[in-house]
Formats: sequence, C-alpha cells, structure tokens
Amino acid sequence: MTKTVKPSSLRIIGGIWRGSKVSFAELAQVRPSPSRVRETLFNWLQGGIAGKSCLDLFSGSGILSFEALSRGAGQVVLVDQNPTVCNQQRNSFKQLKVTDDLFSIYCSTAEQYLGQQASQAFDLIFMDPPFRDGNYQQLTQTIIDNQWLKRGGLIYIESGISLGQNKRFSELTILKQKQTGKVHFALLGRDNER
Repeated sequence: MTKTVKPSSLRIIGGIWRGSKVSFAELAQVRPSPSRVRETLFNWLQGGIAGKSCLDLFSGSGILSFEALSRGAGQVVLVDQNPTVCNQQRNSFKQLKVTDDLFSIYCSTAEQYLGQQASQAFDLIFMDPPFRDGNYQQLTQTIIDNQWLKRGGLIYIESGISLGQNKRFSELTILKQKQTGKVHFALLGRDNER
C-alpha cells in the first residue's frame, strides 16, 4: 500500500506573484528555504535577476525558482531526484499558469545532472542539498569543471553549518554570508568578475 504524500504550501514573497501560494510535497527530505532567508538572498541580488537563467539543484519545494521567476528570471531549471517532488513542481507551475518555455524539471540527482559537460551555462545556481549530505566543495568543483556557471555567475548555498570565513570553493569565494536560525547561507562568485 502506497502512502499518500500530504501537500503543504508556501507563499511567494516578492515579484509579480507576491502573495501567491505554491504547493510542495511534504516529505522529510524537502526543507523549503525560510521566507527571511529568501528575502535576504533576493536583497543581495538587488534586482539583478531579471532575464537571468537559474539552475535549482536539490530543488525540493522549488520555492527559489518560483521567487526567481516572480522577479523576472528568464528561465529556471529544477533538478530533484524524487519523482513525487518533480510531479508536485509541475502541478505548481501549472497552477500559476507558467508557460513551458520558462521552466524545465529534471528528475535526477544533482551529481548525475552536473556530471556531464554543460549543455547550457547559468547566471545563478541555487544549491540547497539535505544538510547532512552537503558536499559543497565537490559539487562546486564539478560545476566549474563542466562549465555550468556563466562568466560573472553566482552560486547560492544553504547549509546546516557555517561555510567559513574567506573560504574558497574551487575558483569561487564567499561574497556574502549570513545565518538565520539553523540555516547558514552564502553567495559565491569570482572576485575578479565583480
């Protein structure tokens, strides 16, 4: 007998869909980014999201992609290994009447998706793995090696532990970081491209 997954919802906090609810699959491995964390992230980006391409690894609720599209992102690609999560994301896009050219969903592990040479490079990559599995160094190296990040692009990371001061991730450095509750989060980029 299959267990029914109860859907929960989150509110989009900014942009054209501000106040709209997004449903997500309430599973143990799905930990949506809190609204205060999302608000800080998009303040850091200072409106620089319009027209940008975004890759959402370990996408879970997909809330970071919905927030990005709500603020004018040109395209989002969501990657999650759980078929239930991927189906719920499709339903949420349909409820918001998002056209197919603005999003793609891949039901795959982040490692499998990133393990090939990039078919397209992204302006912004969201990386929010389960806190216990956060292999940020290796994932960041794979992103750089396989050319998934555009020149001048940024990587956003959420973690259960501090990412450290002045720490390097492959060719990237921490540009901004903060902690809210148990969530540590940071924005990474290349210093010479800022």
